[in-house]
Amino acid sequence: MRQDTASTQQTNECIEPVAYVVSVVQGDRTVLLNAQSGRYYSLNAVGGDIWSALCARTPWVSIVASLASKYDTPFDTIDRDGRILINRLQEAGLAQRAVDTDRSE
Repeated sequence: MRQDTASTQQTNECIEPVAYVVSVVQGDRTVLLNAQSGRYYSLNAVGGDIWSALCARTPWVSIVASLASKYDTPFDTIDRDGRILINRLQEAGLAQRAVDTDRSE
């Protein structure tokens, strides 16, 4: 699964939260609830920024560039650490590859 996640991010596809996840920001933490399992998860400020960008269906490269600038951290560091988080979110059933619902008629 990790290889699939990296592949998704390299092609600049979007990852999005699954429909049954509820999130709330509490101070500098973001708390996620998987409504199907009843399990709670907590993200630090950077993880919360990533989660917020995923909710907006922001492409991965844009997320990394924005966070690298905001936190004055090398792009590669944000990319690597962010991929680890994305993998964990997917394994926990909190995020998935975005489904394109835009259709031209």
